[in-house]
Amino acid sequence: MTAFAILADDLTGASDTGVQFSRRGACVLVVIAGQDAAALNGGPWDGVVLGTERRRLPAAEARQRAAEGIAWLAGAGWPVRYKKIDSTLRGNPAAELEPLLAEPGRRVVVAPAFPLAGRTVEGGVLKVNGTPVHQTELGRDRLSPVPESHLPTLLQRALGQPVGLVGPEALARGAGGVAGSAPPGGGRGAGRGGGWRGARGAVPAAAGGLAAAGGPPVGAGGAARGARGAPAAPAGAVRR
Repeated sequence: MTAFAILADDLTGASDTGVQFSRRGACVLVVIAGQDAAALNGGPWDGVVLGTERRRLPAAEARQRAAEGIAWLAGAGWPVRYKKIDSTLRGNPAAELEPLLAEPGRRVVVAPAFPLAGRTVEGGVLKVNGTPVHQTELGRDRLSPVPESHLPTLLQRALGQPVGLVGPEALARGAGGVAGSAPPGGGRGAGRGGGWRGARGAVPAAAGGLAAAGGPPVGAGGAARGARGAPAAPAGAVRR
């Protein structure tokens, strides 16, 4: 099994995501920022999940902590293979993507959908039980409001980089379909004019955990089961 690390925006999300791998047979260690990196290599771990409390921080600080977390994991020999974000986009999802996009030509697939919890992405719009997220109480959250439901618009506005929308036809062809096709265009803020092939940006998709375009997939905890490097056999338990 390929060793993997997951970067989460809080401890609860880290644990939820780690469980998805442990159910498939991985031995997973959940850690919090500030622990001794030596602990990461002191056990029979297949994977490490780093939880950092960034959800309620200003965007600049969240971006810095995400970069530090990626560097800390890489320095200990654990490449980040999945980035966990909140399935309703609370916090600073765009700011936390920036360190993943630092390498020229790097692209990532962003898929916050978690249908079992009522969170779906339809035409690029994130919905909670069928209602666009910004029209729910989450849009009015006192500490972390979600002002926009259309993922390409939300991410492109924050990142200032090309953002495309990958449709179900490309998803049906798997990672190759996503990486090798231009977005179907149309919606607000979607990749237009040359598409996103070869561009540096984030690609919202309507399915969780699909790895494509060279970067780690980004999504909700429940979608982590589809991330590359996850084992297939059920069993195991999360170790903290």
